[in-house]
Amino acid sequence: MSIKWRLSTIIILIGFMLFLITGFMLWTQFMSLDQGAGPAVLTPSSLADSLAETTSLWKQGIQVLALICLLILLISYRLLSTIIRSIDILKKGAETIGKGRFEYRIPMDAKDELGQLAKTFNEMTGNLERTTISRDYVDNIVRSMHGSLIVTSPERYIQTVNASTCKMLGYSEQELRGMPLETIFADESSLLQKNFDELLQKGFVQYVESGYRTKKGEIIPILFSASLMRGEDGENLGMVVVSADITERKDAEKKQSRLLKELDSVNKELKDFAYIVSHDLKAPLRGIQSLATWIEEDYRDKLDLNGQKQLDLLKSRVVRMQGLINGILHYSRVGRTKEEKVEVNLHQLVGEIIDSISPPPGISVTVDTPLPVLHCERTRIGQLFQNLISNAVKYMDKEQGWVRVGCREKPDVWQFSVSDNGPGIEEKYFEKIFQIFQTLQSRDDVEGTGIGLAVVKKVVEMYGGEIWLESELKQGTTFFFTLSKESGRVEENET
Repeated sequence: MSIKWRLSTIIILIGFMLFLITGFMLWTQFMSLDQGAGPAVLTPSSLADSLAETTSLWKQGIQVLALICLLILLISYRLLSTIIRSIDILKKGAETIGKGRFEYRIPMDAKDELGQLAKTFNEMTGNLERTTISRDYVDNIVRSMHGSLIVTSPERYIQTVNASTCKMLGYSEQELRGMPLETIFADESSLLQKNFDELLQKGFVQYVESGYRTKKGEIIPILFSASLMRGEDGENLGMVVVSADITERKDAEKKQSRLLKELDSVNKELKDFAYIVSHDLKAPLRGIQSLATWIEEDYRDKLDLNGQKQLDLLKSRVVRMQGLINGILHYSRVGRTKEEKVEVNLHQLVGEIIDSISPPPGISVTVDTPLPVLHCERTRIGQLFQNLISNAVKYMDKEQGWVRVGCREKPDVWQFSVSDNGPGIEEKYFEKIFQIFQTLQSRDDVEGTGIGLAVVKKVVEMYGGEIWLESELKQGTTFFFTLSKESGRVEENET
């Protein structure tokens, strides 16, 4: 039953009650007039009868009228009480919602206008609850952001900041609100205006290096991006500025720049050293070698066996010194001199290296698996295989020796191996052998400079690879190394 119908019913019932009272009064008045139109002379008995009859009618009429009025009042109270109860429920719900409890729902299922109003209230509070949750969610995101976030008005006055901004600048949120955005930027006004003009034109700027000026006057380098907020009709609603403190990056760049300068200085010193070695040290050695040769040619027959032995030792030491100098020069040039990268057929290259080494009888050198074609520096990769294969042949201690070259394909690299059945290497020397000038056997027993494996390691690392070995004494050694698969493909073994 609608509120309108209930109120109308109450009004009609009250009107009906008033109509009955008025009608009853008119009826009694009419009855008294009708009795007054009787005989002119009233006797006491007739007057008594008339009064008794009138009193009886009054009593009956009043009783009926009272009963009807009571019924009308009961019905009106019932109708009004439902309205009042609904209004009380609405009042309680409005007070609860007014306190911010948007999860509250008004418990009213009536189909009347108040029920519809309660339903509308519930829908409204549901929307408010979702909006509040979304707002709180966004606020939590903003507060938890590691970088700085600033929201400004269209006139570029700061409206909202997050905690990171306050921490970075040393201001409180209240101090920053209303402050012109230009105040916290350390850039010159012309450069800053240029960025803002670009922002207005494009609607955004990205990854701009600048600086914030803190409350203490310190300058913090930042990288910021900004975008305009626009309304539905395109009007400027302000801007959002997101920035990150790049102090650590700037410090790293300064350190990198300093290290690069130091590296350039070291490279220059190394280049100068190589020049000194190649010119200033080789010249005296050539003189000593020439002098030793003249002495041998002119006085060998005059020297006893011990003298001849000492002369041969002098010549061998000169040759060894020349080898060391050439090794130093060779090692210093690895990674410093550039060579054009070309397509290199490793199978063909390793075959040429084996032929150039000319293994002695009793030592076989074979390629057991197909080798890939790589886009690389031919000379560098040639040095790599040359040193490993020649070392295996040089240090072979068995009459029937073998050296095997292999390759396995991995997801991102080629894994190469050079194996032999030579004397093997103790595990405690696995790192030492890759150091420059380090040899495991006396140079008097096996002539060597101790630079070959150092060059191998340097070349492998220059190509981003790794090198390691597995070995067992008196059983042999296998060197493994990896090279990038970039531009590589497998060629069929033609042997």
